[in-house]
Amino acid sequence: MPPMVDKDPQQNNSHIQAVLFDWSGTISDDRLPVYQANKKMCDYWRVPCESFEEWTRAASMTVIDAFRKKGVEASGDEIYALYRTSFQESLEAGIRPAIFPDAHETLLQLQNKGLPLGIVSSHPQVYLVQEARDYLIQPLVEILHGDARNKIDALKEVCQILGLERSTTMYVGDTIFDIRSAREAGLVTAGVSTGYHTHESLASEHPDYLFTSLSQVGDVVGL
Repeated sequence: MPPMVDKDPQQNNSHIQAVLFDWSGTISDDRLPVYQANKKMCDYWRVPCESFEEWTRAASMTVIDAFRKKGVEASGDEIYALYRTSFQESLEAGIRPAIFPDAHETLLQLQNKGLPLGIVSSHPQVYLVQEARDYLIQPLVEILHGDARNKIDALKEVCQILGLERSTTMYVGDTIFDIRSAREAGLVTAGVSTGYHTHESLASEHPDYLFTSLSQVGDVVGL
């Protein structure tokens, strides 16, 4: 079992010098609008659509990956464009994302400790920026990197931009793909089980840390 927060904080925090976060399912609970967008896309391409529970458990790395698995042969750009349109329609129908209750306070405390923070997400950049403003998260982070179709490359790029050592930078995400990408990129891996994938699914990837709430990140870095 990965370390939680029951160890001596000083033992855990010595090597964590920066924290990067996924967005969807980690900072922002956007499962309902994203699911509605996916349902619209399934209707458009006439492919089966899972129930909400099945869909969250089987959530793919990106919407492109998800529809490739369903046999959709459109280009990645076409899939992504339709997703942006469908997501916007969900928002206009009043199905909106919401910040997780402990997200703002957790990031504020990490910023006050002097840790560089950033967001690396496959969420469309335009929505990432708008939601970060709405949630008052934007002033707390040094970079908002959306549209990440390959998170391994995106994590490496963000670390380079911010001048971060990957081996001392933690990436916190809510899916097995976040954990795999962070590991492949050479970062400290952390899962949080409040989003798309279950605690058991995340544990099966053996992340360095596994949290049941975002606020537990603070315990690891000694807040």
